[in-house]
Amino acid sequence: MTGGQYSPLTPENSMTSTSRKGTPVPPIDICSLADLAGANYVARSTVYHSTELQRFFKEAIRKKGFSLVEVLTGCPTYYGRYNRIGAGPEMMEWLKKNTVPLKKYRQLVREEQERTYWRGCLVDREMPDFLSRYREAVQGGEEI
Repeated sequence: MTGGQYSPLTPENSMTSTSRKGTPVPPIDICSLADLAGANYVARSTVYHSTELQRFFKEAIRKKGFSLVEVLTGCPTYYGRYNRIGAGPEMMEWLKKNTVPLKKYRQLVREEQERTYWRGCLVDREMPDFLSRYREAVQGGEEI
């Protein structure tokens, strides 16, 4: 995601260089999309929470099949300036204050959820990956 230009991941009502009056639509939640697409591992964290992020990357790499780790990071050059968050240090503080563990996020009321980002592991499952399913179908004599 970039904070300089509008993208489908840009937070709603945020200003960017290409959406100076704010983004007009809700963002796509890439983690939910990966979950719906059948990813075996999906997690989100921030550059501020680097130890947590390291753990998520290790867990994702160990999974067979598709994994996604979303990393929330600041863009002080454009996003921080346009949205009055500040420069690099202020954006790191913003990430610290505006993200909560997934379990806590699920307990928040909707209005609080709209102002907060969750971080944590959303999906951790053991589904066969595409290649394993393909090999099984070929060996089983099914027509592909």
